[in-house]
Amino acid sequence: MSAADLDVLTTPGVRMGCDLVEPSEIEESLRVFGVRFTDRVFTERELRACTGSDAIARLAARFAAKEAVAKLFADPDLAIPPTEIEVVGSGGAPALELHGSLADRARRDGWRDLRVSLSHTRCHAMAVVCVSCPGTVSPGSGARPAQ
Repeated sequence: MSAADLDVLTTPGVRMGCDLVEPSEIEESLRVFGVRFTDRVFTERELRACTGSDAIARLAARFAAKEAVAKLFADPDLAIPPTEIEVVGSGGAPALELHGSLADRARRDGWRDLRVSLSHTRCHAMAVVCVSCPGTVSPGSGARPAQ
């Protein structure tokens, strides 16, 4: 590791992740896999929040948020259980809660102010996720804070 690498690992910053999903892909997964898909990907609270005529688009936006959070970790070897990333709030601004091993990892990496923005239309759902980091990462994580 060079001196420049060490500077990047200790520089405070913001990490950002984004993802775009076609609601039709979520609809197809529900059709093919049913409860096996929902149990593996969504929490009970998320499923209760996604009802009504736009339920599929709302699930797609939550799926996009989970993918965007995975990008924040910037570690291709890290297991990312989707149900450990939860979008909460069914009215007003959504928020994210991390659970289990991902919450532990985020605490070790010093994550603060985890924020999410969701949007969806009939054909697209998206999420943008940001987190403030002190600039240090877990040893061996491969993560590099934004400059």
